Amino acid sequence: MGNQYFEAAKLVRWMCSKRFHGFVWPLAALILSVALTGTARAQEITECDTGAEFAFKMTVNTDTYPGETTWALTDADSTTVMSGGPYNEPFSTYVATASLCGGCYTLTVNDTFGDGMCCLEGEGGFLLTIDGALVAEGGEFTNTTSVEVCTPEIPGCTYTVALNYNPVANVDDGSCVFDVIVPCDVDSDGDGVCDEDEVPGCTDPCSCSFNVDATDDDGSCVLADALGDCGGFCIADLDEDGECDDEDCCVGAYDECGICNGPGAIFDCGCNAL
Repeated sequence: MGNQYFEAAKLVRWMCSKRFHGFVWPLAALILSVALTGTARAQEITECDTGAEFAFKMTVNTDTYPGETTWALTDADSTTVMSGGPYNEPFSTYVATASLCGGCYTLTVNDTFGDGMCCLEGEGGFLLTIDGALVAEGGEFTNTTSVEVCTPEIPGCTYTVALNYNPVANVDDGSCVFDVIVPCDVDSDGDGVCDEDEVPGCTDPCSCSFNVDATDDDGSCVLADALGDCGGFCIADLDEDGECDDEDCCVGAYDECGICNGPGAIFDCGCNAL
């Protein structure tokens, strides 16, 4: 804090010794507050919309003229949530930290003389990290430099009423699951499925036309016929030759004499009797 704070403290002690009753402590607080403007300040954030907080860390390395340097971090509403400077000690490192809500922020660094922090009067500069990741750095500028920084995206369910609500997520990924029964405007068949959500089709799992998505049976169920054709008309194919029995010229097998289900070559001369 340098000599500025100690000089202010001596002034406060002198005021107390003179017994300036009534306004000593308010004035003393004001003096000490002004004396501490070279230290970093951070707005305390206690609640975040998403429940997630991120660790911000601003590091300032001063140059030959630290009193020329100030900076501020503002949120989307242009509210200052962190700030620092002017500083007292040249060639020194100052660190400010804060836990802030997710979102985008604007970091603005100023130099009143207009020669930046580097490199005419020393190797000064600044670094800003979020959860340890570097998001902004610099030092070579004139009067001011600004950069927008954003916290990392955390996908998940962001609806508090969902069964799988994720308080850390800041980007909704459509994964929310709700335990909510939405009443139907019309449910004509009383099966618990709204008319507008009904899927017509065959609901018989034994049918070859079974539709696993169907919720309302539309009478389209059919069975496979004897040849395995879904909805076919073949009643039987007893010899399993791929021909329906009512069209098969021989329900069975031809013998060596060409007779359907014949006895075969039973005669002395073969297929023909003498």
